Order: sequence, then structure tokens, then C-alpha cells
Amino acid sequence: MKKIGCAALSLLLFLLGGCSTGMDRESFSIRNTHYGIYDADEHKIGEIDSYGILIQTDDSIIYNHLPQATSQEITDMDYYRYDFATNRSVKIGTIENWVYESKYNTTVIGNTLYMFITTQEEDQKESTLHLYKIDLESNGMSVVFSEKGAFMYNSMTSFGDTLYIVQILNNRCDIIAYDTVSGARQVLKRFEFDDAAGTGETIRQITSDDDTLVCLRLKIDNEQRTSLYLDRYTADMTLLESVDLSSITSERADLDPDDRENERRQGVSAFWVSGPLFYYENFSITRFLGKIENGSITSMTETALPGTWGAAYEAVKNSDSIIFYEAFAPDNKIYWLDGDTGNFREASFKVAADERYAIHNLSRDTRGNLLFYMGYEDPDTGETLEPRLYYVPLEELNFS
Repeated sequence: MKKIGCAALSLLLFLLGGCSTGMDRESFSIRNTHYGIYDADEHKIGEIDSYGILIQTDDSIIYNHLPQATSQEITDMDYYRYDFATNRSVKIGTIENWVYESKYNTTVIGNTLYMFITTQEEDQKESTLHLYKIDLESNGMSVVFSEKGAFMYNSMTSFGDTLYIVQILNNRCDIIAYDTVSGARQVLKRFEFDDAAGTGETIRQITSDDDTLVCLRLKIDNEQRTSLYLDRYTADMTLLESVDLSSITSERADLDPDDRENERRQGVSAFWVSGPLFYYENFSITRFLGKIENGSITSMTETALPGTWGAAYEAVKNSDSIIFYEAFAPDNKIYWLDGDTGNFREASFKVAADERYAIHNLSRDTRGNLLFYMGYEDPDTGETLEPRLYYVPLEELNFS
């Protein structure tokens, strides 16, 4: 298969950005994972077989699927949509020369899901990043535009009918506005960096609340010192405030100074903002829930959040609230944070059929339905339980 794991790690740890320069192949057996789908009463309502990417929309799951039961390499990837109304799946497309899908950067505007997918032909050194769209009414799948050599971990967010895309290429990072109605694209702002020297500025993630666009800006100086900033803009990229977030890694007493520097370089898997409140989660171990007051930040938690803490994925960002979970923990706790008041509420989700099941991941739609990814592996014997998906209305959980 195309080897993306090592390439991803090195890019996230050591680079500001830059283009993909090709991927090696290695041979081992790869296959889909079978998921049973259950409702809140633990009745089995369906099942899917997926290679691993699951995207929850308001009435369905978009998932990828290897065409062969087992394979030595990935060449093509099928995409399906599981409908909760019918409990059936329909095929929506096939992508040739598939390499990577950026699940953490998918966005729904109206009835269209936008997603980044990277492909690479076997005889080509550079990969190509595509912005795909899926029509959630017709189940059609098509390419919006493509960029050869673009960074596979580009990010995006929605603001009205516009997609704001962070595009990283050689020695630069652009913030692009894509009008989903007219199809027009415009570069709004550019950040420059030196790939060879590893210095300059780039955007690690972008999000929005009801009123503003918010970017995470990484800066590395000539001495390789790193700084991380939260920059808040209007829709036309007028800067409203810039807050230094570099201290978020200082909470981790288990890290030495060099590791704290590296933590700030990491790619960002979750970034949420609601007025003065914000949540930061990277692909390594740093999670930080904080509040901005008078240009500085304070933590909203008494101790540093563990690396197993996560934010529920949302294809449509909800600035009014955010759901957190603790992965691989026996008590399966989840937390609901009110974006207006900053108040926390807590609940727990247990699988009555077998309480060994633990939360591995979690997502939420705009209608208040949660999709729990549950599994278990015994640390001593290696015994596993079949992975399960639980589709549960938020209102059925007893938050207190």
C-alpha cells in the first residue's frame, strides 16, 4: 500500500508545511473493518464494512471501503453512504490511486459535504490534493478542484456559503476563499516560510464561530524557537486580535523544553472557538481548553488534559457547545460544554451487553445525535470485541 504513516509523522513533527514529495510502498495485508450499528436500546439496526474513515452527517454515515476483501496495496477506494432512515448503504463513487483522506477537515454547507482527498499515480513523484464534494441529495461525488504537490493536511472551515481553505505549497501558505455558489476562488492572505531553513509562518488550523474566522498561526524564528498564535479575523480578513498561545504546552510537566517546542509544531486535529473560549487538540498529546481574557489565556481545567481526551468530530461546527470524551477509559465518560456560559455537564455511556466496550472515537451531527465508535482489546491476552457503532440522541444521555 502507499505508506502514509511515516511520511505523515515526519511532516507533522518537523516541517512548517511544504509539498508532498512522493510515497513509498510496502507489502502487508490490509482489509476493511466490520462494524455493527446499534441504536440507544442496543438493537442492531445495520452494519457496514469500512477501511476506517467514517463521517457522520445529519442522516447518514459517509464511509470508505476497499473494493477487495483483502489486499497488499491500495489502488482504488470506494465510497458509500449509510442512510439511518433505511438502514441501507448506497455506493456514491470510486477514487483511483487513493492515498489519504483528511477526515479532520470535512465540512458540510447546505446539502453538500466537502472533503480533501490525496491521490498519487504510481509513476508520479508528487501527489495531488483534491477538494471533493458529495451531493447529499443525489449521492453524487465529484472533484471541485485539484492542486498537484499540495500538502495533504490542508484545513478548511465554512462561513456562510464560503469555504475558507488553508492551502500549503512550496515556501508559502495561502488562505483561500471558495464561493460554493459561484465557484470563484480568491487568495485572501499569504504567509511565507523557508522550507529549507524551516523558518517562517504557516497556519496550522482554521475554524469559525458565528461572527469571526479564527486561525492557529505557527511561527518559527531563525533560532528554531516556536510560537503559536490565535488570530481572529472578519470575513474579509481584517485582523481583530492576535493572542499568544505558546504557553499551552507549558502545562505538561512530563515534557522537557525541547518536547514542548515540538508539541507546538504538531498538526492540529481539533480547534474550536466560541467567543473567548477555545479548545486545542493536536495529533500528539497536547489538549488545552482555555479562555481568553484581556489578551492572555487561562486554563479551564485544574490539571493538564490527558492525551486520550478528545473532542467529538463535527462536519458542521457548533460554536454553541462542544462534546468531549475520554478514549479507552473503562468509565466511558463524556462531557458537554456550554459555549455561552462555560459550564460543564458530565455523562457516561455503557454498553449493557458487555461493559468492556470503551469509546474509541465520537462524532455529533447538528440534530444532537452522537455516533459512538466502541471497541475493546485485552491488554494481556489480545482478545478483541467486534467494533460497534452506537447511534444515540444526546437527549437520552443523563448529563448532570
